Order: sequence, then C-alpha cells, then structure tokens
Amino acid sequence: RNRTVSPRTGTLEAGGKKTAYRLKPEGMQAFELTPRRKIEPDKLYHSELQLTVTPSKGDRLTKRWNMDYFYVPRVNGTPDWSRLPGIPMTNYHPAQPGIKKGDLEAVYKLAWDRRNLYIRVEVTDDNFMDTSAQWKRPGAERMLWVHDGCLEVYFDCGANGRSNSKPGYDDDDYRYDFAQKNGKGVVYRFKEVFHQLADGVNMPSKDEASKNVKCEFTRTKNGYAYTLTFAERYILPIVLKKGFPFGFALYLHDKDPGKKDKALTSGMKPGAHCQADPANWPIAILAE
Repeated sequence: RNRTVSPRTGTLEAGGKKTAYRLKPEGMQAFELTPRRKIEPDKLYHSELQLTVTPSKGDRLTKRWNMDYFYVPRVNGTPDWSRLPGIPMTNYHPAQPGIKKGDLEAVYKLAWDRRNLYIRVEVTDDNFMDTSAQWKRPGAERMLWVHDGCLEVYFDCGANGRSNSKPGYDDDDYRYDFAQKNGKGVVYRFKEVFHQLADGVNMPSKDEASKNVKCEFTRTKNGYAYTLTFAERYILPIVLKKGFPFGFALYLHDKDPGKKDKALTSGMKPGAHCQADPANWPIAILAE
C-alpha cells in the first residue's frame, strides 16, 4: 500500500520469487506469497517467509514473517463435533517435561455460521479437583483462574499481534474466562476491545456477556469438555463472513493436589503464557 501522494515502484521478493510492484498515489497491490493448498478444517499450518522490498528509490527493507494459522469450517447450525478432528494443545506453561499420558491433554475445535462462532475444547484430566470453596472469596466471579479447568479464550480481532509496533494488548483484543460452578459453565469477560470498535454505546456490558455467551460444561469419563457459543455481538469487531482472519488462543488451567499449578496453551511460543501476547496466538481464518 502506498500511503504517499507520489507513485512508487520496485520489487518484492518472497520465497525466492521476485515480483515487480507499481503503485499509484494512495494505491494498493496484492501478492500471493505462498502456493494455494487444499484447506483442511481445524488443522494447524505454519508459514515462514523472508520478505524483501527493494524500492527503485530509497532503502531496501528485509523482514521475516512467521505465521501459524488454521481454517475454521462453516456449518449450518450446531456443529457435529464428532466430524471435526480438532487441534491438539501440546504446549505446557510452564514447560513440563515428562508429563504422563492422561495427566492433562486437550484438543480444540472451531466452527462458524453467519450468527455464531462455536468452540469446543475436549480435555483429559486424571485428577479434576473440587475447587467449589473458592466461590466464597470476595470477587470470585471475576477470578475464575483459581478453579481447576478454568479456560481462558483470547481473540485478536484485527489479527495484528505480529505487526503491532508494541507488544501486549491493543484496542481490538478480548480475553474471556470460563469455569464450572455446580456443574454448569460460568463466563467472565476479563478484557474487552475499545467500545467504539464494538457498536459504541451499544457494546454489551460485562454482565450481558456473562449472561449471553453460552458455556456448556460437561464431565466425561476421563475429564471434561467445554462447548462455547459466541454470537457475533460478543466478539465484534470480528465479522462472521468467509475469509475473515483473527488471532485466537486458549489457556487451560490444571490443578493437582500437592503440586504446582500448570496449564496447556495453544500459543506457539514453547513454555510461554498467552496473556497479553497476541503475537503468540495462531491466526484463525473463517472458511467454507
């Protein structure tokens, strides 16, 4: 994109392929940087490129672009989760070498339609602790991370965590927390976007989000599962349409008697937390 009032020319090199660009004032030109591939839903992909821009006048610029991403399939109403393979969560925080099978394992699945974004997280946990006493603490409805199985869900609505000039949250990031209380799912919106990006004065309050973001919590033979439903209103400025990209990550808490707390995360940095680090979150792309 040429943000100046003068024409710009030069070449873009990516993956060993050079392409000329010629931009009018305030003009824009698109390039296909990687070969097209068959889309498989809920499968994690990785792309790593070195981009070099050589303008006809001015300094050469080289930058590496690393991106982990996956495609979210479109459905007609409630998904048939048994037909989606899911993406395994294998990154422990803090790093946990030698975890025994069944201690804590999880896969996540996403789907969408024109009204809702659907998320399911299926967890194997060999020791699900009773943390119900924590609900007596002051402000307990805002501190869901004290519970075993608390799930933090992150959205980078602009998919710009890798390109922002400063690390950390910006105005288009959410964090939603989920836990179970007496076997039922509860919700708290811990971090929200700037209200002007989400319908201004009509942006839903934290209380409305807690009531209307649907959270089903189910105990299973070997653990538990979350099934979440976000109407578009509660994730604006994400728009539920084909091709829309957004950063997405999960952080799943695990507590065991006599041991330090640990977690599984879908973030891409080994041993790192997702909190306030959208550059660490894979990109979800709404597909057909």
